[in-house]
Amino acid sequence: MEEHVLFLLLVASSMTDLKYRYVDNQLIIFCMTIGLLLRLTNGVTDPIDLIAGVICPFIFFYPFYAMRLIGAGDVKLLMAVGVFTGLNGLKMSLIPVTVIAVILTISMAIREKKIRDLKIPMAIPISLGILISRL
Repeated sequence: MEEHVLFLLLVASSMTDLKYRYVDNQLIIFCMTIGLLLRLTNGVTDPIDLIAGVICPFIFFYPFYAMRLIGAGDVKLLMAVGVFTGLNGLKMSLIPVTVIAVILTISMAIREKKIRDLKIPMAIPISLGILISRL
């Protein structure tokens, strides 16, 4: 069940980010709550990993948000994913997320013929990277 909720979160957030360049807060809060309830009822095997999976994305990615390199919704999306994957799952997805983000950025820069002020829908690389790392 957790995998289904995570998949729905990733698909819905990617669709809204692609269309509106915005990740919906209500979607993130809802999925985080459902994910937390599912993890608690199924028995959390490593509560420290779960807590770190939510807190570490905020600590690590907040400076990127402050520099306007990523949006707040992207940080919150990573925090929500951390509920489902824990810190270890997030670490496993960093390389695929980064590679996909670089490819998307380069392709958008070529298509838009500019580098400045690109609005990259980061939910897409995040979602694809998470899905690839969970295969």
